[in-house]
Amino acid sequence: MNKDSKVKFHLVHITLFIILAILYVVIGMSYITNGEHFLLNNDDGTFHIVRALSLENIINSPINFNYFNHNGNITSLFYPWLTITPLYFILKITHNNYVLSYYLFWMLMTFISLEIMFFVSYKIVKKYNLSILIAIVYTFATTKAVNVYQRMAVGEGLAMTFLPIVLLGIYQIFYADEKNMKWYTLALGMTLVAYTHVLSLLFCVTLVAFFFITNLIRKNLTKVKFFALVKATIFSLLMTLAFTLPMAEITVKCNGFNPPLKWILSEQATNLSEIVNSSLYNNLSLDSSSHDFLGITILILIIAAVLRYKKFNNTFYKDSIIATIFFTYMTTNLFPWAMFQNIFGMIQFPWRLLVLSTLLGSFVGSVAIYEMINKKNRQILVVLLSIFVVTTHMAMLSKAFDQIASSGNWNNQVFKEEIDGDFFNGIDDYTPKISENLERAAIKDHKVEYSDKKTWVSPNKMKYSANTINFVLKYNKKLKQNYMLLPVWSYPGLDVKWNGKDIKTEVGPSGTIKVPCKKGTNDYEISYKYTTLARISQLISILSAIILFVLWLMNVMKNRKIK
Repeated sequence: MNKDSKVKFHLVHITLFIILAILYVVIGMSYITNGEHFLLNNDDGTFHIVRALSLENIINSPINFNYFNHNGNITSLFYPWLTITPLYFILKITHNNYVLSYYLFWMLMTFISLEIMFFVSYKIVKKYNLSILIAIVYTFATTKAVNVYQRMAVGEGLAMTFLPIVLLGIYQIFYADEKNMKWYTLALGMTLVAYTHVLSLLFCVTLVAFFFITNLIRKNLTKVKFFALVKATIFSLLMTLAFTLPMAEITVKCNGFNPPLKWILSEQATNLSEIVNSSLYNNLSLDSSSHDFLGITILILIIAAVLRYKKFNNTFYKDSIIATIFFTYMTTNLFPWAMFQNIFGMIQFPWRLLVLSTLLGSFVGSVAIYEMINKKNRQILVVLLSIFVVTTHMAMLSKAFDQIASSGNWNNQVFKEEIDGDFFNGIDDYTPKISENLERAAIKDHKVEYSDKKTWVSPNKMKYSANTINFVLKYNKKLKQNYMLLPVWSYPGLDVKWNGKDIKTEVGPSGTIKVPCKKGTNDYEISYKYTTLARISQLISILSAIILFVLWLMNVMKNRKIK
């Protein structure tokens, strides 16, 4: 490919993907009620917007007292934040217009998703038009629309952006020519997913394990492949230490944390017939139970891939079809979920695995249909199927927004009230395990407990910023026990000043900060910083990422010399 061809190669698909990124959000942005834009739903929307807003001081501290009801919730060490950073900057640009920022964020991430899936596909299939088709089918998949619009599950929707890199890494280790094996692709993909959504990382590990076992069964797992997988695993672990090690440290030192609510997986699994029927109906219902469908496009493509299975000579395509069927099967009640409740209970809902069915199905299904068509008509197929995918997506969104257009409930003002209030009050998920015994109403209202009387009172003064929170309490009676419990969680990295002097603190019986007090004025200033272990882990991850980049660069230069 000469220089002019390369320019055209990039210019065409970049222009197309910019247009498609706009189309992905234009339906939602076109609806205005009472002069305001609004979102379709708010299952997890406020939570993720608050996560983004709280990144204001993330370099200096894992806690931002401006949010989560000012109780010092440490969500950032349990829910990865790195890849949501663009939303923080967009919020700043729009002066915290939450609804507009959400749409702009997904416009940006849709473009990135299209680009990633396009290049991943092109690396494997080596066909320009087919790669564009796969990128469109995957990015406009109903499963992603459910996460973006219906559930507002930003972490899962965002993780889908990086899943294709993991798929390419799997291909390059287990199926590509061993002379050109690129193990670092898998390391990069796993790292990006790890810094986006923990459950999606678990799904990726399951995906890699599936292809590992498949190659083992086929007796295709050579020493070279095995050690490539080992290197990818080691670098993935090193590059994610900045997240995993601080989380492990705080979990151990706090004797456990309250995880998100666990559900009985066997009860949440669905019937296969329901998945098929819901996919054919293709309705982005606001019914909270309607998450378990693939969408009509992916369903058709999976059927096409299955029908094409025997005609495929490519082992990767065949294994991808088997994997698609397997992960779809895992979402149903046919899978023995009761046996795996303790291992996979944290995923909450088996239908979350449909993201893997969507990833694999959009790829191998598009390849199957492409190869079914006469070569002369393939370009027409790409155009027509792409139009069908995009128009189906837009029609589905239009129908969903029409249902709530008269009310426009989830507008900017509603989000502002929830973010400024105690909707996410910092006393549930990701709090110390012993907080189960807490007087929850008291901490939500920022009351301080005088331990000698077991009574809760409001402080005389409370003020907070991103990095600190201050409590001023005046007590004019003699205390039998000279300590009190502040309505802020006690974590490693805690710094407390009492009347201007640094003091040592203890962990209260419910996981809050236990501080000394005296008759008269008690002025407490609380702040948090990253622990030494956390800073070391961050340094290791950064150095590992630099080393990986250097190795990649050396490989690129080596290949250019060969050419």
